Amino acid sequence: MLKILANKVIRLLELRKQNLDQNEKLESVSKRFETTLSRLLEAQETAKIGSWDWDLQKDQLYWSPQLFRLFDFETKASSQMVTHEWQAAIHPCDLENVQNFLKKLLKSKSRHCIEYRIVKKDGSELWMLGQGASDIDDSGNIIRVYGTGQDITNKKQAEFDRNLYLTTLKDMLFSLSHKIRGPLTSCIGLLNILEKEHLEEEDIKKFASFFKVSTLEMDEYVRELITFIHTNSLKLNEEPAKRP
Repeated sequence: MLKILANKVIRLLELRKQNLDQNEKLESVSKRFETTLSRLLEAQETAKIGSWDWDLQKDQLYWSPQLFRLFDFETKASSQMVTHEWQAAIHPCDLENVQNFLKKLLKSKSRHCIEYRIVKKDGSELWMLGQGASDIDDSGNIIRVYGTGQDITNKKQAEFDRNLYLTTLKDMLFSLSHKIRGPLTSCIGLLNILEKEHLEEEDIKKFASFFKVSTLEMDEYVRELITFIHTNSLKLNEEPAKRP
């Protein structure tokens, strides 16, 4: 009997040791998981990108904390996030495109992306880059869609500034070509006269005076162009504004 009891005690001690070892391993894994999750959330905040995950079978929608911040929402339980709430923040002109984006994700297992605007509580607009994909079960049914939303407002602002700069530069060059062509045509005509006609000194002085005025006009137009190019080139190299 003592031997049987001793064996049972030893067995119980072994089981207890195994449980302790397993608990230590679980605690270690849990700490590593928490560290990884914390670093992921910090990376999302730095990159201004949030993630979402929609379980279609349970109809549960998960949003990362950064996605709540981007939409200017108060962070809450993911299960409380409903479709009409976040769609209300989408810019009216982009809502239909966003809805079509979701429909594509729900129809086939493929990746899609979209650019859209959201309107924050203070009325400011934020450009977002949305990317998404879907998972299917063994029967080919889509059971989950997931993706990210990233703030690309600065990128869109830079694109807007460059397009405006190029358009304005094109218009200005067209305008300057007409402004310079007038005095230049007159100068060419007078030069032809000077080559063919024998003019008195007084007439030559008048012609020289006209040449000087015309040259100064063209020089002024060229200076305007150089100033425009230089000033706007500096602006394009600066950090773009937050609003497009």
